Amino acid sequence: MSCDDQGEFRSKMIKTVAPVVRHARLFMKWWFTELSGLIPGRMHDLLHRRRVRVLVEFDGERPVVTSIKAGKPTEKAAGQVRKGTACHLRIPSRFVLRKILVLPMATADSLRDVLRFQIEQETPFRQDDVYFDYAVTARDAEAKQIILEWRLAPKAVIDRARKAAEQLGLTVASAGPVDQGTIVGTVDFFRSNRPTKAEGPPWMRRALAACVAAFAVATVAVPLVKKQRAVSIQTEQVVEARVAAQATLRLREQIAALRDTRDFVLEKRLEQPTVSLLLRDLTALVPDDAWLHRLTIDRGEVSIAGVSPAPSTLVQDIEADPGFEQVSYRSPTMRRADSGLDEFNLSFRISREAPVP
Repeated sequence: MSCDDQGEFRSKMIKTVAPVVRHARLFMKWWFTELSGLIPGRMHDLLHRRRVRVLVEFDGERPVVTSIKAGKPTEKAAGQVRKGTACHLRIPSRFVLRKILVLPMATADSLRDVLRFQIEQETPFRQDDVYFDYAVTARDAEAKQIILEWRLAPKAVIDRARKAAEQLGLTVASAGPVDQGTIVGTVDFFRSNRPTKAEGPPWMRRALAACVAAFAVATVAVPLVKKQRAVSIQTEQVVEARVAAQATLRLREQIAALRDTRDFVLEKRLEQPTVSLLLRDLTALVPDDAWLHRLTIDRGEVSIAGVSPAPSTLVQDIEADPGFEQVSYRSPTMRRADSGLDEFNLSFRISREAPVP
């Protein structure tokens, strides 16, 4: 094969292979960009710290660019930074809210979701208005608690700082408060909101979607089962609490009914005079020359039997008393030969309208 033939063959091969290589590069770049979200948090932070070499501090008006060399920050003009360099935004402390929270150990697997729901309860912000991140500072195994440091910053401030950095040609990789110094990754407000780019033709996206679905089945099934189990346990606890609340409500109703019954019985008792008051009144009505052999009180009806020289006078006295009514003889009176007194057997009822002293 002559030199001309070899050159022509090489040219054809380059034209044939070049599109394949270009598409392969696009695919690999897109592939690794999409799979970066599956990297564990600690490994991602380690790689992230190694990649970031420029800090951008935004004071609300203009960005200040600082480069990191050998772990030490050095001032560097924005025009000397290479375009596309990854940078870390440093947000001033006056824009960052810091809170220390103590949460149950059971929330360790879903801290970010728990904190997202706590935003409107623990802070003056809404979920859609802030970026947040946290760092676990201690774990108390005996108390089963997690102590963490929670940082929140308004989205408007961070988005404005990111726009200013992008106008300098930088690529914003993370954002954190100024007080963490040059350490990148300890607090990253973009940790749960880090954007990804999807490049390449549709068939690449479909292929990656299939791979991601396979990974999701393999890596997400166990956490989902755990969360489902936790939800089931919480549902059972809610049902138990609801049953307990209903039982408490029934007890309150029973207590109220018993209280009403007690008051009713007390009122009924107060409607009738006591035995001591009844004996006092009868003693005042029965004359000194009369004797009682029997006194019976049954359901508001009083029966007395005895001897008296004038039973009719006793009947008149009882009828005249407002505390008694319906006076009647239960049997005819009979005179006793030995004493000359008349035997009597009277019955009468206690008046409902009788005044109670």
